[in-house]
Amino acid sequence: MSHIILNKWRKLVKELKIQRSSIDRSTIIKLLLKWSLEVKKIKDKRVQKLYSTYLEYFEKCSITENDIIPWYSLNEIIDIDLINQSPLTYDRAIIKVRDVLWELLIFKSDKSCPCCGDDNLRVMTNAVNSRLFFTCDLCGCILNEFGNEMSINEKLFPAPIEMIKLHGIAPNPI
Repeated sequence: MSHIILNKWRKLVKELKIQRSSIDRSTIIKLLLKWSLEVKKIKDKRVQKLYSTYLEYFEKCSITENDIIPWYSLNEIIDIDLINQSPLTYDRAIIKVRDVLWELLIFKSDKSCPCCGDDNLRVMTNAVNSRLFFTCDLCGCILNEFGNEMSINEKLFPAPIEMIKLHGIAPNPI
């Protein structure tokens, strides 16, 4: 099964190279989500587990929120994270797509992580009562909207841009 994913990866890279000069955030996301759905269709238990673990989460994410600006340029995302990723294993390809989707779909705030101090916090919400949470990509720290560290057993989702704006949360100063 690994050869199927790696073939799909090569096709993704080829498409990125073709569209390179005119590509935008939305196009990259659409290409990666399309690739993810192709992986989802592969009938292999290992692939299905990887999809469930790393990519299924993004089925519920909105790509229309164009206010999300990655902390590094689209050119770097394309060149470093996607096109120049060889040699690549099939599981690493899935994880790399997850990493890029995370960067492009999850709002990164101007709030510095109080736990590690090495990163700015992402803005998330839960599905139950739409409370805001802030998470650190590096140390995994989770804070509630009042800045208190939390231990959460529920799944968190990207906070909608409207909610982020309503709370006056500024984006990461790139």
